[in-house]
Amino acid sequence: MKKYILKILLLFALVAVGDILFGICMKHVYGSIKSGGQGRNNYIANELEADLVVFGSSRALNHYNTKLLQDSLGMTCFNCGEDGNGILLAYGRLWMLKKRYTPKTIIMDITPSFDLHKSKDGMNMEWLRPFYDYDGIKEIFQDLDSNEKYKMLSSCYKYNSFFFLRLSSYLFGSELEDKGNGFFPRKGTMNPKKKNILKDLPVEYDSLKIKYLNKFIDLASDSKLYFIISPVWYDLRESREKEIKSLKTICENKSIPLIDFTNDLKFIGNDSLFHNGTHLNNKGADEFSKDVVRIIRQSVAK
Repeated sequence: MKKYILKILLLFALVAVGDILFGICMKHVYGSIKSGGQGRNNYIANELEADLVVFGSSRALNHYNTKLLQDSLGMTCFNCGEDGNGILLAYGRLWMLKKRYTPKTIIMDITPSFDLHKSKDGMNMEWLRPFYDYDGIKEIFQDLDSNEKYKMLSSCYKYNSFFFLRLSSYLFGSELEDKGNGFFPRKGTMNPKKKNILKDLPVEYDSLKIKYLNKFIDLASDSKLYFIISPVWYDLRESREKEIKSLKTICENKSIPLIDFTNDLKFIGNDSLFHNGTHLNNKGADEFSKDVVRIIRQSVAK
């Protein structure tokens, strides 16, 4: 019996040591990657210093031509938008930026399901997981799941997101060269046969997302902050009001500009400017970015 217990204890010890060694190795691997998505993630977390920074979901990533914004506004710009993410990642990335410097201007592109509503949208934390030990990042994970503090004791859990892809980037990736300043346009026009019908679903706000929306506003208090809802192909003029009612109240109370392009007839139903129903193509992104330039110029002129 004693031998059996000793073998089990030895096994647990070997697993623990292996996990620790794996963590040391992967911390170096993840931190050293200079290419691909993780290279971009590391750059945002540890190096980025731009005058104007854009946050949000894939709609931010695909809609804001930061090179055009930079050339038109005469300020350095970078797009921190990320597929499948929203206000939680935006807060975490802004927190890491603020440890180094304060952006002059911040744009948060709002997608209601990712940033306001109760849904699984925007709850993917893979890009923040490698930075869990940074002060301020732990809080996000623990707010999501009180058991995260125990799960994060395992390096295998912390670094399991796309492990082989990250290892490949480390071994074979090149230096990050981002000529688009973080902007990734979608090409091709909308296929009329693939227009999804959006259902008018009941709106339920997510208290955690609203909490971090407010924390984002407080964190951005030393910058000029804009909340922008970028265009969609669909005519949502009737449903949008209830979708963003809570956001409008927050913005009014805190004097935050809220610019909603939902009602912009230039974009509604314009197949030539969209890749699909919720994402502009490269032509649409350029057209929209020019509108953003105009809005910022008008705001500065006041």
